[in-house]
Order: sequence, then C-alpha cells, then structure tokens
Amino acid sequence: MSQLAARMRTPLVLWAAMLASTGIYLLVLKVAAPPPQPVDPTMALALNAAGVMIAVSSVVVPMLVWRAALGTLRPQIEEVPDEDADAGLFRDAVPKKRVVRGAMAFFEAAHTKGFAPFVLSLALSEAVCLVGFVLAFMGHPPIHWAPLYAVGVLLLAARFPTIARLTGSLERHFDAELVGVPGSARRPARGTEAGR
Repeated sequence: MSQLAARMRTPLVLWAAMLASTGIYLLVLKVAAPPPQPVDPTMALALNAAGVMIAVSSVVVPMLVWRAALGTLRPQIEEVPDEDADAGLFRDAVPKKRVVRGAMAFFEAAHTKGFAPFVLSLALSEAVCLVGFVLAFMGHPPIHWAPLYAVGVLLLAARFPTIARLTGSLERHFDAELVGVPGSARRPARGTEAGR
C-alpha cells in the first residue's frame, strides 16, 4: 500500500463509520417504540430550524477553517516551461506553468492541516441526522424528520475523502500544480485564454 493510500485510510474509515451510524439510528427507531403522539408539536418547528442552520454550518464553517489552515501553508512555487502547452505564434515565448516545489511534502502538510476541517464537516453533517432522529424519537411524523435525516445522509455521503479532492482544492487555492501527487490536474499555462 502506498504512503498516500495509508494516509487516506483514517479519513476513509472515519467517513464510513459516520455514514454507517446513520443507519444505526434508523435501526434504533425501528426497535425502540417512540411515543404515539409528539410530546410538543412546536418542537418540530424549532428543531427543523436548528437542523437547517446546522446543515448550512456543515458547509460554511469547515470551509472557513480550511481556508484559515491554507493561509498558514507557504508552498515554494516556481514557474517552469509547460511541455504540454501549445507554443502559439511566438516560438521564443515558451508557455509556463506554476508548480509547487516539493509537492509531496507540501501535500502531506496540507493533509494534516485539512483533517480538522474534514472531521468538523462530518460531525456537523451527522448532527443534522441526529436532529431528525430526535424528532422521530419524540413521535413526530416522518414529514417532520425524514427531510432532515436525508439531508444529513447526503451531506455525509458528499464528503467522501479522496486524494484528488484534496489535491484539486490545493491547486485551485494556490494556482499551482502539484506535480507527482496522484490526482493532480493538468492545467493550461498561466496567461493563456484556456488557463483563465
């Protein structure tokens, strides 16, 4: 197993465990008998509002934490000739591309910094499911809790961790290619129409 695959094992196991836990919540609802009538009908409105706010937070807050973490990284970026780009009309003007020097070490540092925002996004996504679970356990009908539950599961599923997702995020933020890192996107040289 490659070193990168080993680094991605922990986020993948964590993601799978969080997603599986949502199934366990449904199993608990099936086994345990919630009250036949809701304890307090006004709770449905309050908890749904809380669930929507948590769902929005599960996208916004981890993104802000990730951007702050990216601000602490200082990659060494250099411009190198881009062999894959079209030379255009002027043969003397060799197209250039920006690359991160020491891309693998930089990727590993970014992976470490990105773990906290990733866990935060998973926790907040699961919290949306938990709000739906609480509503169901209080005896509210599925129309009140199922949409929240479904949104929480979809948010968790969308957070599937991949090397390409992290690499793409880094390349977009720093506008430089991570040569040698799997998942690195081949981009047109800067300054060309396709590159903008």
